[in-house]
Amino acid sequence: FRVADVHRRGFRVALCGHYHRRRVDTSGGLLYPGSPEPLTFDETGARGPVEVSIDSSGEVRFTTVDLNRWWMASTACDVSEHGSTAAVVDAADAACRAALEALDPEHTMVRIDLTGTVDFSVPLDAFSLEAAMRERGLAAHVKVRDLTTPHINAAAVAAERSTRGAFVRAVQSEMESASDEDEAALLDDVMRYGLMALSGTEVGLR
Repeated sequence: FRVADVHRRGFRVALCGHYHRRRVDTSGGLLYPGSPEPLTFDETGARGPVEVSIDSSGEVRFTTVDLNRWWMASTACDVSEHGSTAAVVDAADAACRAALEALDPEHTMVRIDLTGTVDFSVPLDAFSLEAAMRERGLAAHVKVRDLTTPHINAAAVAAERSTRGAFVRAVQSEMESASDEDEAALLDDVMRYGLMALSGTEVGLR
């Protein structure tokens, strides 16, 4: 619907649904109370019902009532300078603690996005990192997403007269003929995991 249609029909306020985020638009006369509890990691902030009052002159007032027991927090963690899984866990720990500032950790779920360029020899297994966060008891739940880019000197490896060199050349050939972004992303993972395996490193899945 259009806001203009609401006013054209003589209504001062429209009480709306659908959106999960609370939105109180006093100028437009729209109210979206949102869901009583957050449903995804992107739904941060206080939540709860909104009390609507109308005085004798027809003026409308909105009063938010914060009743949510659960909170969501998202944070990014650059792990470019870390050369081991243990160092990454410590960095994620620090990022998680910072995201939890002023929040109740027992009722907060945190999402940590690992970013930066990391050597392919460093295994970043999201499931293992989440388990490490659980062991430290930082929050009610911690979700880890590996959004890092593997640091690979593909040109140097491709020049090798070795199994690694042959592998990289084969993947590069496939990359040149990749049909779309999804296939290119898949081949990036092939390169990452393949080189990890060939170097004798434990393969960590995203």
